[in-house]
Amino acid sequence: MTECSFRFSRYDPASKQADGTYPEGTWTELLELVDRLGSREAALAVYQPVEDVYVKAVLAVLHLHGAERARLTDVERNSVVTRLLVESSLDVPVPDPLVGSLPLSAVSAIVRGGLRGELWCQIRATDVDITFGFDLYVHVRSSRSCDAAKELVADLGLHVQDADYPVDD
Repeated sequence: MTECSFRFSRYDPASKQADGTYPEGTWTELLELVDRLGSREAALAVYQPVEDVYVKAVLAVLHLHGAERARLTDVERNSVVTRLLVESSLDVPVPDPLVGSLPLSAVSAIVRGGLRGELWCQIRATDVDITFGFDLYVHVRSSRSCDAAKELVADLGLHVQDADYPVDD
């Protein structure tokens, strides 16, 4: 399938320190913010606007590929994280991946769950696969050129890097 692959995140590669880490205070997940700020509400006030941009980016990439529906593969729920967050961000039930596909209107909840570590999965649509890595990295693989998708994601303020797709078929 691979014509190209890339990943995107909120982290600016130019701000990496000599040892490859990001500056102190750079948060990588919602639970880290909850711990640092002392409450879920305070953490969500910081986290939610960032997560919203990620959701827009994933949906924009899917739309760019002409997707109207997407299917999930390799679905795994993380009930420990869901319990720690008290209230799941998944406002739609996670479907059995063998049952069929989801309308894109339901994908935003899946993206939020993936970013929060509540579930792991691949989102697949015609010509494009998307998966979530650690530390708020989102990986995209496409059978088409990725130039337009990279530009679209960068225009939303996220940082794009060429990268191998982490999951083999």
